[in-house]
Amino acid sequence: MPDTVRHTIVSVRIDEKDASEQVAKDLLSFSYTDKETDEAEEVTITLKDETGKWRNNWAPKMNARLKCDIVTMEPKDLLKCGKFHVDSRRISGSPSVYELRATSIPPDSPIRRKAKEKTWQKQSLKQIAQTIASENKLQLLWDCAEGVGTEQREQVDQKRESDLVFLQKLCKEEGANLKLTDGKLVIFDQKSYEKKDPVMTITFGSSEVLKWEFSQELNDAYKSVTVTYRDPAKKVKGHAAQKRKEAPASSGGSGADEDDLDDMDDDDRQDAQEDL
Repeated sequence: MPDTVRHTIVSVRIDEKDASEQVAKDLLSFSYTDKETDEAEEVTITLKDETGKWRNNWAPKMNARLKCDIVTMEPKDLLKCGKFHVDSRRISGSPSVYELRATSIPPDSPIRRKAKEKTWQKQSLKQIAQTIASENKLQLLWDCAEGVGTEQREQVDQKRESDLVFLQKLCKEEGANLKLTDGKLVIFDQKSYEKKDPVMTITFGSSEVLKWEFSQELNDAYKSVTVTYRDPAKKVKGHAAQKRKEAPASSGGSGADEDDLDDMDDDDRQDAQEDL
Protein backbone atom coordinates (compact mmCIF):
# COMPACT_ATOMS: atom_id res chain seq x y z
CA MET A 1 0.00 0.00 0.00
CA PRO A 2 1.24 3.57 -0.67
CA ASP A 3 2.86 5.48 2.22
CA THR A 4 0.93 8.69 1.41
CA VAL A 5 -2.73 9.32 0.69
CA ARG A 6 -3.30 10.42 -2.89
CA HIS A 7 -5.15 13.70 -3.24
CA THR A 8 -7.85 13.95 -5.92
CA ILE A 9 -9.59 17.01 -7.33
CA VAL A 10 -12.37 17.43 -9.87
CA SER A 11 -12.03 19.80 -12.80
CA VAL A 12 -15.42 21.14 -13.95
CA ARG A 13 -16.18 23.59 -16.75
CA ILE A 14 -19.75 24.85 -17.21
CA ASP A 15 -20.47 26.36 -20.64
CA GLU A 16 -16.71 26.83 -21.13
CA LYS A 17 -16.27 28.66 -17.79
CA ASP A 18 -13.98 27.10 -15.18
CA ALA A 19 -16.08 26.28 -12.09
CA SER A 20 -13.55 23.97 -10.43
CA GLU A 21 -12.79 26.28 -7.49
CA GLN A 22 -16.45 26.94 -6.70
CA VAL A 23 -17.29 23.23 -6.98
CA ALA A 24 -14.37 22.25 -4.73
CA LYS A 25 -15.63 24.54 -1.92
CA ASP A 26 -19.03 22.83 -1.76
CA LEU A 27 -18.39 19.34 -3.14
CA LEU A 28 -20.02 16.49 -1.24
CA SER A 29 -19.64 13.79 -3.91
CA PHE A 30 -18.80 13.30 -7.56
CA SER A 31 -19.56 10.18 -9.57
CA TYR A 32 -18.74 9.27 -13.14
CA THR A 33 -20.43 6.25 -14.74
CA ASP A 34 -18.88 4.85 -17.90
CA LYS A 35 -21.59 2.66 -19.44
CA GLU A 36 -20.36 -0.24 -21.53
CA THR A 37 -23.08 -0.26 -24.15
CA ASP A 38 -26.51 1.06 -25.20
CA GLU A 39 -26.68 3.77 -22.54
CA ALA A 40 -25.29 7.27 -22.20
CA GLU A 41 -22.40 7.98 -19.86
CA GLU A 42 -23.25 10.26 -16.97
CA VAL A 43 -21.84 12.35 -14.14
CA THR A 44 -23.54 13.31 -10.90
CA ILE A 45 -22.29 16.23 -8.78
CA THR A 46 -23.69 16.71 -5.26
CA LEU A 47 -22.98 20.05 -3.53
CA LYS A 48 -23.79 21.64 -0.20
CA ASP A 49 -25.81 24.81 -0.73
CA GLU A 50 -26.33 26.61 2.58
CA THR A 51 -26.03 30.05 0.91
CA GLY A 52 -28.32 29.15 -2.01
CA LYS A 53 -25.78 30.10 -4.68
CA TRP A 54 -26.16 26.83 -6.60
CA ARG A 55 -29.94 27.12 -6.85
CA ASN A 56 -29.66 30.79 -7.83
CA ASN A 57 -26.69 32.60 -9.43
CA TRP A 58 -24.53 29.51 -10.02
CA ALA A 59 -27.31 27.19 -11.15
CA PRO A 60 -26.40 25.69 -14.58
CA LYS A 61 -29.24 25.83 -17.08
CA MET A 62 -30.85 22.66 -18.36
CA ASN A 63 -28.82 21.34 -21.32
CA ALA A 64 -25.80 23.38 -20.20
CA ARG A 65 -22.51 21.87 -21.35
CA LEU A 66 -20.17 20.35 -18.79
CA LYS A 67 -16.61 19.18 -19.22
CA CYS A 68 -15.33 17.08 -16.34
CA ASP A 69 -11.95 15.55 -15.49
CA ILE A 70 -10.69 13.72 -12.40
CA VAL A 71 -7.17 14.80 -11.46
CA THR A 72 -5.09 12.72 -9.03
CA MET A 73 -1.96 14.18 -7.44
CA GLU A 74 1.25 12.56 -6.16
CA PRO A 75 1.90 11.29 -8.78
CA LYS A 76 -0.25 13.38 -11.06
CA ASP A 77 -2.71 11.48 -13.23
CA LEU A 78 -5.69 12.56 -15.32
CA LEU A 79 -8.94 10.77 -16.14
CA LYS A 80 -10.84 12.63 -18.86
CA CYS A 81 -14.52 11.95 -18.24
CA GLY A 82 -15.59 13.87 -21.35
CA LYS A 83 -18.34 16.29 -22.29
CA PHE A 84 -21.87 16.17 -20.90
CA HIS A 85 -25.19 17.98 -20.99
CA VAL A 86 -27.25 18.83 -17.91
CA ASP A 87 -30.53 16.91 -17.93
CA SER A 88 -31.50 16.82 -14.24
CA ARG A 89 -31.30 19.21 -11.28
CA ARG A 90 -32.53 18.56 -7.75
CA ILE A 91 -32.50 20.50 -4.48
CA SER A 92 -33.27 19.11 -1.05
CA GLY A 93 -32.96 19.98 2.62
CA SER A 94 -32.41 20.48 5.37
CA PRO A 95 -29.41 20.94 5.19
CA SER A 96 -29.65 22.39 1.71
CA VAL A 97 -28.14 20.13 -0.95
CA TYR A 98 -27.95 20.68 -4.72
CA GLU A 99 -27.57 17.72 -7.10
CA LEU A 100 -26.70 18.02 -10.77
CA ARG A 101 -26.82 15.14 -13.24
CA ALA A 102 -25.55 15.30 -16.83
CA THR A 103 -25.35 12.75 -19.64
CA SER A 104 -23.22 12.37 -22.75
CA ILE A 105 -26.30 12.80 -24.99
CA PRO A 106 -28.02 16.21 -25.14
CA PRO A 107 -31.55 15.84 -23.70
CA ASP A 108 -33.12 17.35 -26.82
CA SER A 109 -30.90 15.44 -29.28
CA PRO A 110 -32.90 14.07 -32.23
CA ILE A 111 -30.79 10.89 -32.20
CA ARG A 112 -32.88 9.63 -29.26
CA ARG A 113 -35.96 11.85 -29.40
CA LYS A 114 -37.13 11.99 -33.02
CA ALA A 115 -38.99 8.95 -34.38
CA LYS A 116 -38.39 8.33 -38.08
CA GLU A 117 -39.81 6.29 -40.94
CA LYS A 118 -37.14 5.36 -43.45
CA THR A 119 -36.15 2.51 -45.75
CA TRP A 120 -32.44 1.81 -46.10
CA GLN A 121 -31.44 -0.09 -49.25
CA LYS A 122 -28.11 -1.75 -50.07
CA GLN A 123 -26.46 -0.29 -46.98
CA SER A 124 -24.22 -1.96 -44.40
CA LEU A 125 -24.40 -1.26 -40.67
CA LYS A 126 -21.21 0.80 -40.95
CA GLN A 127 -22.66 2.93 -43.78
CA ILE A 128 -25.93 3.46 -41.88
CA ALA A 129 -24.03 4.40 -38.73
CA GLN A 130 -21.89 6.91 -40.65
CA THR A 131 -24.99 8.58 -42.12
CA ILE A 132 -26.74 8.78 -38.75
CA ALA A 133 -23.61 10.12 -37.05
CA SER A 134 -23.22 12.86 -39.67
CA GLU A 135 -26.90 13.84 -39.47
CA ASN A 136 -26.64 14.18 -35.69
CA LYS A 137 -23.30 16.03 -35.77
CA LEU A 138 -21.41 13.17 -34.15
CA GLN A 139 -18.09 11.58 -35.03
CA LEU A 140 -18.29 7.86 -35.83
CA LEU A 141 -15.64 5.74 -34.13
CA TRP A 142 -15.79 2.27 -35.74
CA ASP A 143 -13.76 -0.45 -34.03
CA CYS A 144 -15.06 -3.83 -35.19
CA ALA A 145 -13.28 -6.93 -36.42
CA GLU A 146 -13.16 -7.60 -40.13
CA GLY A 147 -16.51 -8.84 -41.40
CA VAL A 148 -18.60 -7.36 -38.58
CA GLY A 149 -21.16 -4.83 -39.81
CA THR A 150 -19.71 -4.41 -43.31
CA GLU A 151 -22.06 -6.65 -45.29
CA GLN A 152 -24.64 -4.76 -47.35
CA ARG A 153 -28.27 -5.53 -46.67
CA GLU A 154 -30.83 -5.54 -49.44
CA GLN A 155 -33.33 -3.58 -47.35
CA VAL A 156 -33.88 -2.66 -43.72
CA ASP A 157 -36.78 -0.55 -42.45
CA GLN A 158 -36.69 2.05 -39.70
CA LYS A 159 -40.28 2.03 -38.42
CA ARG A 160 -41.16 4.98 -36.18
CA GLU A 161 -37.94 4.56 -34.26
CA SER A 162 -35.35 7.06 -33.16
CA ASP A 163 -31.93 6.75 -34.79
CA LEU A 164 -30.49 5.52 -31.49
CA VAL A 165 -33.06 2.75 -30.98
CA PHE A 166 -32.75 1.73 -34.64
CA LEU A 167 -28.96 1.53 -34.47
CA GLN A 168 -29.05 -0.41 -31.20
CA LYS A 169 -31.28 -3.00 -32.85
CA LEU A 170 -29.00 -3.36 -35.89
CA CYS A 171 -25.89 -3.62 -33.71
CA LYS A 172 -27.39 -6.47 -31.71
CA GLU A 173 -28.24 -8.32 -34.91
CA GLU A 174 -24.68 -7.91 -36.18
CA GLY A 175 -22.96 -8.82 -32.90
CA ALA A 176 -21.71 -5.27 -32.29
CA ASN A 177 -22.04 -2.86 -29.37
CA LEU A 178 -22.95 0.83 -29.39
CA LYS A 179 -22.26 3.68 -27.00
CA LEU A 180 -22.30 7.47 -27.09
CA THR A 181 -19.46 9.30 -25.43
CA ASP A 182 -17.82 12.73 -25.67
CA GLY A 183 -19.50 13.70 -28.94
CA LYS A 184 -18.72 10.34 -30.55
CA LEU A 185 -20.87 7.48 -31.76
CA VAL A 186 -18.79 4.42 -30.89
CA ILE A 187 -19.49 0.99 -32.39
CA PHE A 188 -17.28 -1.95 -31.42
CA ASP A 189 -17.57 -5.72 -31.13
CA GLN A 190 -17.19 -6.96 -27.58
CA LYS A 191 -15.89 -10.37 -28.63
CA SER A 192 -12.72 -8.80 -30.05
CA TYR A 193 -12.29 -6.55 -27.00
CA GLU A 194 -12.44 -9.51 -24.65
CA LYS A 195 -9.42 -11.00 -26.47
CA LYS A 196 -7.29 -7.88 -25.98
CA ASP A 197 -4.53 -7.73 -23.39
CA PRO A 198 -5.69 -6.37 -20.01
CA VAL A 199 -4.94 -2.72 -19.28
CA MET A 200 -4.79 -3.27 -15.52
CA THR A 201 -4.40 -6.13 -13.07
CA ILE A 202 -6.04 -5.80 -9.65
CA THR A 203 -4.46 -8.00 -6.99
CA PHE A 204 -6.51 -8.81 -3.92
CA GLY A 205 -4.83 -7.56 -0.76
CA SER A 206 -2.24 -5.35 -2.44
CA SER A 207 -3.98 -3.13 -5.02
CA GLU A 208 -5.61 0.20 -4.13
CA VAL A 209 -9.14 -1.18 -3.74
CA LEU A 210 -11.39 0.51 -1.18
CA LYS A 211 -14.40 -1.78 -1.56
CA TRP A 212 -15.38 -4.89 -3.45
CA GLU A 213 -18.36 -7.26 -3.55
CA PHE A 214 -19.37 -10.46 -5.33
CA SER A 215 -22.83 -12.00 -5.11
CA GLN A 216 -24.70 -15.05 -6.32
CA GLU A 217 -28.47 -15.49 -6.40
CA LEU A 218 -30.79 -18.38 -7.08
CA ASN A 219 -34.29 -17.06 -6.35
CA ASP A 220 -34.36 -14.72 -9.34
CA ALA A 221 -32.50 -17.02 -11.75
CA TYR A 222 -34.13 -17.48 -15.16
CA LYS A 223 -35.51 -20.92 -15.98
CA SER A 224 -34.77 -20.59 -19.68
CA VAL A 225 -33.09 -18.33 -22.23
CA THR A 226 -33.86 -17.60 -25.89
CA VAL A 227 -31.19 -16.18 -28.20
CA THR A 228 -32.12 -14.44 -31.46
CA TYR A 229 -29.38 -14.03 -34.05
CA ARG A 230 -28.81 -13.13 -37.70
CA ASP A 231 -26.84 -15.45 -39.98
CA PRO A 232 -24.92 -13.11 -42.34
CA ALA A 233 -24.12 -15.95 -44.76
CA LYS A 234 -27.72 -17.07 -45.20
CA LYS A 235 -29.10 -13.55 -44.60
CA VAL A 236 -31.81 -14.89 -42.32
CA LYS A 237 -32.67 -14.60 -38.65
CA GLY A 238 -32.75 -17.58 -36.32
CA HIS A 239 -33.22 -18.36 -32.68
CA ALA A 240 -32.22 -20.97 -30.13
CA ALA A 241 -33.62 -21.79 -26.68
CA GLN A 242 -32.16 -23.56 -23.67
CA LYS A 243 -33.77 -24.47 -20.35
CA ARG A 244 -31.84 -24.36 -17.11
CA LYS A 245 -30.81 -27.80 -15.91
CA GLU A 246 -32.42 -28.73 -12.62
CA ALA A 247 -30.28 -30.09 -9.79
CA PRO A 248 -30.45 -33.92 -9.59
CA ALA A 249 -32.91 -35.30 -7.08
CA SER A 250 -31.48 -36.77 -3.88
CA SER A 251 -31.57 -40.52 -3.43
CA GLY A 252 -31.45 -42.77 -0.37
CA GLY A 253 -30.91 -41.77 3.26
CA SER A 254 -33.14 -39.22 4.91
CA GLY A 255 -33.85 -37.29 1.70
CA ALA A 256 -33.34 -34.02 3.58
CA ASP A 257 -32.76 -30.81 1.65
CA GLU A 258 -30.36 -28.04 2.61
CA ASP A 259 -33.07 -25.92 4.24
CA ASP A 260 -33.67 -28.69 6.79
CA LEU A 261 -30.04 -28.81 7.94
CA ASP A 262 -30.37 -25.83 10.29
CA ASP A 263 -32.83 -27.78 12.47
CA MET A 264 -30.53 -30.80 13.01
CA ASP A 265 -27.81 -31.52 15.52
CA ASP A 266 -24.20 -31.98 14.31
CA ASP A 267 -24.31 -35.78 13.84
CA ASP A 268 -27.65 -35.76 11.97
CA ARG A 269 -26.54 -32.81 9.84
CA GLN A 270 -23.40 -34.66 8.73
CA ASP A 271 -25.45 -37.73 7.75
CA ALA A 272 -27.96 -35.61 5.81
CA GLN A 273 -25.19 -33.74 3.93
CA GLU A 274 -23.75 -37.04 2.77
CA ASP A 275 -27.19 -38.00 1.45
CA LEU A 276 -27.70 -34.77 -0.49
